Amino acid sequence: MNAGATTLNARDTVDQTLIAMQEMDRYCSAHPNSPAATRHPRLSIRGRTFVALLGRNIEQGIAGFGDTVQAALRAFDLQYCALLRRLLIAIRIDKPHKNSRRGAFVESDGICVKFLA
Repeated sequence: MNAGATTLNARDTVDQTLIAMQEMDRYCSAHPNSPAATRHPRLSIRGRTFVALLGRNIEQGIAGFGDTVQAALRAFDLQYCALLRRLLIAIRIDKPHKNSRRGAFVESDGICVKFLA
């Protein structure tokens, strides 16, 4: 048997999923304005890597990867903020119009925070 292989039975898989969901809840509680907390990406496990995904697939969506749930969600937050910055630059929005209800995004401690103008 491969010494690095992990063998899980159905109960272990359920326990691992429950633990991952609890970790996600803790992260979102600690960072309530983060993209992970507001957008609720799907969380999955691929081997030893956690994946936080918003969208149909990794190629078309926003994804964060990490060795822990917290690392994957943090990576997701950073990818989400990076996409928003690229979009804002692409459409050249510096400030929302004073009567706008769309809102803008700023980065605070590495996390995007939405506020209404």
